[in-house]
Amino acid sequence: MILISPAKKLNLKPIEVNLTFSEPVFIEKAKYLIKHLKNLNKVEVKNLLNVSDKLSLENFNRFQSFEIKKKLDNFKPAIYTFSGDTFVGLDVNNFSMSQILNAQRKIRILSGLYGILKPLDIIQPHRLEMGTKTDVIMKRSLYEFWGNLITEQINEEIKKNKFKFLLNLASDEYFKSINLNILKTEVYKIKFYFIDGKTSKNVGMYAKRLRGAMAGFFIKSKISDINELKQFSYNGFNYDSEDEKNKTLFFTKRK
Repeated sequence: MILISPAKKLNLKPIEVNLTFSEPVFIEKAKYLIKHLKNLNKVEVKNLLNVSDKLSLENFNRFQSFEIKKKLDNFKPAIYTFSGDTFVGLDVNNFSMSQILNAQRKIRILSGLYGILKPLDIIQPHRLEMGTKTDVIMKRSLYEFWGNLITEQINEEIKKNKFKFLLNLASDEYFKSINLNILKTEVYKIKFYFIDGKTSKNVGMYAKRLRGAMAGFFIKSKISDINELKQFSYNGFNYDSEDEKNKTLFFTKRK
């Protein structure tokens, strides 16, 4: 199983795909959060999300128009809605039908609002990062709100599908929602670096696109063993080494 982060950038254009969509497993919890968010005025939304006036108004309107009871025929699945760098790297528009179905089984998107999403889960436009300080609206953080629910759901799916490991391609902010003390599988991490002479440099924001590309490689190559990931190659980044003790694979690009 792969974990990735959501994106703040959204693509709301209609899509035409012949697929059966799914519903977020924690939709009722999301509705509970939305009820709190709907009570905020424009200034409170701006302060909560720490965004510009333009973005605060946009997200205030999204909270207010969020449908709780009606059918969601006008909305899209998560994997087609999120369009930030991770999803650019993932490049789902070039997936075959069988690859999309494989992604539905193996990829999970962590979410501040929905907890955890399958790629084909229908979602509504929103912005609520996992690290958002929601204490001011419900006296607890989103980490406290979700508690062990996300981890327990992952455990259930790992057992059901007999997955051998969890590949963490999410950011630290989102992966903090996982309780490693009760997680019932091994977790592997990926690190990307630029190599300049004898110096290694962090890839910064480009890491998001690389994580997405890694997730896409995982699905298209039908990875079942962690060592198969060492064949990953993207824009000059290739496998370099492994820290077996900390279950980390390093991929580098030399300048």
